[in-house]
Amino acid sequence: MIIVFSVLFLLNPVISVFLYGLYLNSNKKSTKRTIYFFYFLLSALLAFINMTKVPENDLAFHGNLYLAAEGVNIFEYFVKTWSREFVFYTFNYVFYYLSNGSLKLWIMMISICGYFSFFIGIHKFQKAIYP
Repeated sequence: MIIVFSVLFLLNPVISVFLYGLYLNSNKKSTKRTIYFFYFLLSALLAFINMTKVPENDLAFHGNLYLAAEGVNIFEYFVKTWSREFVFYTFNYVFYYLSNGSLKLWIMMISICGYFSFFIGIHKFQKAIYP
C-alpha cells in the first residue's frame, strides 16, 4: 500500500496525504511504519510548500550561510559561520556539495527533517500520555 501512495504522491501530493490519512483512520491495525510513512508524506508536502516561498528573515540568513560554502574548504567555512551549531553547519557544508549548491533542495531537506522530527515527537508524546 505504501508504494501506491508513493506513486500517488508524485502525481498529486495533497490528495495523496488526504487519502492516506483516511486509510490510516479506517485501518485499526496501523503499524508504526505506516504511521511514520504518513508523517513523512506530510513533511514532504509541507517541504514542497516551503520550497515555493521567497526566503525571508531566518530562512534567508541561514540560506546565505549555506551558500557561503561555495569555493571554500571546511575550515574557512567554519570561520565564516562561527556558531555553536557545529552539526548543522557541517551538514550545510556537506549538503552544499552533494546538491551542487541547490538552495531549493536544501530548503526541502531542512523542512523534511524538521517537520518529521516534530511529528515523531508529538506521536511519542501522545503515546506516553495515552499508552
